[in-house]
Amino acid sequence: MLGGGGTIAETAIDGGERYWTFISYSHRDAAFGQSLPRRLEFYALPRRLADRTGRSGWVPQRLAPIFRDRDADHQRSEAEGLVDFMLIDLGTRLKGVGRPDVITVVNARALTHYGNQDLSHLPADSLEQRAHILHAMGEDDETRGNHEAALKKFREVRRTMEALLAAAPNDPERIFNHAQSEFWIGFVEYNRGQYQKAKPAFEAYRRLAGNLVLLQPRNPRFLKEDSYSEGNLCSIALKPPKDPHAALRCCTSALTHMEVAARQLGYPDGAMDDLVNRYGWVSEAHRASGDMTAAFRQRESQEALLRQLMRKDPQNMAYKSEWIATQRIMAWMEYWRGDMPEAIGRMKRAAQAIDELAEFDRINAQWEKQRQAIEADMMKLSNYENIRSNRRRTSLEEAGFLKPNLPTNRDVEPLPKSGSTHSNILTVT
Repeated sequence: MLGGGGTIAETAIDGGERYWTFISYSHRDAAFGQSLPRRLEFYALPRRLADRTGRSGWVPQRLAPIFRDRDADHQRSEAEGLVDFMLIDLGTRLKGVGRPDVITVVNARALTHYGNQDLSHLPADSLEQRAHILHAMGEDDETRGNHEAALKKFREVRRTMEALLAAAPNDPERIFNHAQSEFWIGFVEYNRGQYQKAKPAFEAYRRLAGNLVLLQPRNPRFLKEDSYSEGNLCSIALKPPKDPHAALRCCTSALTHMEVAARQLGYPDGAMDDLVNRYGWVSEAHRASGDMTAAFRQRESQEALLRQLMRKDPQNMAYKSEWIATQRIMAWMEYWRGDMPEAIGRMKRAAQAIDELAEFDRINAQWEKQRQAIEADMMKLSNYENIRSNRRRTSLEEAGFLKPNLPTNRDVEPLPKSGSTHSNILTVT
């Protein structure tokens, strides 16, 4: 099965490259034949033998490169290419003609194929392709609302990433990619309201993100990743059963890491928008802890950043929409602390801004929903103010108007976030 040595190795030439060792094996030995080259390439010959001229010629320090019979590799490459075509090219065409039923069958068959693979015998490029394809399948399932099927795919992605990381445990990119695999499992569970099932995956995501910061403590990309991972656990802590102490700890840590990353990056718009998000969540954590004063200060910081972004890019409607949602939350916070004129004035400014957005895009359903919410808020606040004016000695509670709950963060709660997107789980950025 194995041959080597100076004379034989000198004649083992493929594509102009000279090999020191050649391996040939039968199909029944395929598993061992695929794993052996990687072991041999990392084997260092004893010093008493290496870098010397022996009976068969010069002896190298290592046996690499190794020539392996390419039949098994060729078959594997063809199989991977076929799966890639079925899931990516054919899948795209089937989507175009409205055949999701066929896509589901193809995905299920491919998952069975991947689930039976022994990952220890696959080279790194095959593992990466496997993860990329499985992720694309999981995204299809999640888009169609098939959470269980998506979880099966993302769990296989995680298994693949674990195999890649085991071969290079200190490789930052492999740690990053494995962190994304944990995130996506948590994301699906969170998206379907299974918050306590999402928590272990988000905790694993945080551990891996923390390892990235330990390896490269000044890398802003990894600091942002650590912030995202802490932020996800902050979101979980604010879900029933709430843990205000854990929420405040995680939210504050997420803000701190994002502030450091933004500073090192020179405060680009993307990092500023991340900071806007983080200030909002710290405010929510303070509110859950009962500290409305601290909660309002965080909203003021959030508002200041949004104003800065809007001045820089006045045509950015997303920033304006975020600012409006923040105004609505702050108005109710002012009402809670008894500052009714400020609450009404802030809500009026939000109403004017939403009208401006509606002029820009009259069919935007999210803006229309926000406009209706503001109108309802304005009506409630006006009624409360009229009661207070007519019954100055009667509190709102005594008059039968209990303080309502505040709107949720940004009115529409953002989903958990990571450094990856739906299409770049293996992309190095």
